[in-house]
Amino acid sequence: FATILGSSMHSRNMLVQGKVGFGVSEMEHLVFSATSSRARRHLAEAIGNVYRDSAVWGECSTVSKWLEETKICESLETCCAEMLQIEKNHFVLGPLHGSLYLGAQLVRAIRLQVV
Repeated sequence: FATILGSSMHSRNMLVQGKVGFGVSEMEHLVFSATSSRARRHLAEAIGNVYRDSAVWGECSTVSKWLEETKICESLETCCAEMLQIEKNHFVLGPLHGSLYLGAQLVRAIRLQVV
């Protein structure tokens, strides 16, 4: 899935426009709920491919407009909330791994957008 979204702008467009039955937010949910570490990593990479392609997000002339359009800050807040679970006595490792993988991809997308 990450390879398809990494190589096909058409696939990324369809995903962002919601023409495939699910969107980026559903993929983000899968990053936290997948039972396989490999699946979490590949899903996070696929989401990163979508966020890094500025062409699929329309006419975003500024970084702040891109941040608003992609809602990437909300995704980062979700990742942070999952990471804070480690401070509790009982936490589940899968969502923590998912938040780390996804957070890294989101930060990379923001960094590349700023440059």
